[in-house]
Amino acid sequence: MNQYIEKLNHYLSEHPVVLEESAGEDILDLLWNFYSEEHSVENSQIRDQFAILAEVWNTLSEQESDRMFSVTCSLCSQCQQLAFREGFKVGLHLFALQ
Repeated sequence: MNQYIEKLNHYLSEHPVVLEESAGEDILDLLWNFYSEEHSVENSQIRDQFAILAEVWNTLSEQESDRMFSVTCSLCSQCQQLAFREGFKVGLHLFALQ
């Protein structure tokens, strides 16, 4: 069985989900968390872009630089999660067509 589904099954056996309208979104969030723990999205392009941003952050005060770094990382994380969720949905639709 796929390792992410195994983790999801284990988690759900210990933390039963109360099925509400948002239950599907909650499960996608859990799958994203399991997936992101195992697969770093950092690569040389991302490191290069952060290096460019660091040049700008270095012109700011420490407080402003920390804030910009935090906002940038949060934005990146949200984009990654959204891409994962949308990719998962597309995969489900393609699977259903088989």
